[in-house]
Amino acid sequence: MKRINEIAEKRPITKRLYEDYVFRTVFITYFSFAINIIYAAGYAVMGIRQHSPWHGTLAAYYIFLSITRFIILRASFKDFRGTYKHGKNRFLWREYLIVGNLLFFATVIFSGFMIILLHDEGGASYAGYFIYVMCIYTFYKGINAVRNLLKARKMHDPLIGMIRRIGQADALLSILSLQTAMLASFSGTDTESLAFIHLMNGITAGAVCLIILYLGVSMTIRAIHELSGLKKAKQL
Repeated sequence: MKRINEIAEKRPITKRLYEDYVFRTVFITYFSFAINIIYAAGYAVMGIRQHSPWHGTLAAYYIFLSITRFIILRASFKDFRGTYKHGKNRFLWREYLIVGNLLFFATVIFSGFMIILLHDEGGASYAGYFIYVMCIYTFYKGINAVRNLLKARKMHDPLIGMIRRIGQADALLSILSLQTAMLASFSGTDTESLAFIHLMNGITAGAVCLIILYLGVSMTIRAIHELSGLKKAKQL
């Protein structure tokens, strides 16, 4: 630990990355933003070439993640430079409200996932043992998203809160994709097995849709509450 601290102290950027949790979280979000753009473009191309509603819906979801992460990164840039109007807290909670409202759009996309899966027109598939790699990665991603979300709640920082909630929305899609792949790989092709696959995929897609709806509603309510408190404090 001491050795890592010594290395981090050598340069201002590494020192800040090591010591500043908010700056480090925003820095990592740039990579997530780039990955979302690549995924969105890739799935859009596959959707057009293969006339696949599943890939088209995936592209729409990653476009959504890209837009929300862009809004967050833009807010963080203004926050770090102090180029906002009407006060830092008011600015960040307004951005928090925008991201919360956008999560309502994600529920529409997940409703599309549910319809597609129920009609047996979509689902992920992985070749060979790669499914086990994706299983480990998805579990790590899901556990990490929950851990980061719990940590964000203790910090009362709207910027971190936005990042962590979008991270959770990202992880939820990975969980749904993994389930579709595992059911397709380890279930039979008879009528009963296909009915079970449709049922489980529909239940999971519906549950994920409700979780994202809850995230959007809770973010919206909290942002309105915080903005109302700031407005009242300014009037006193």
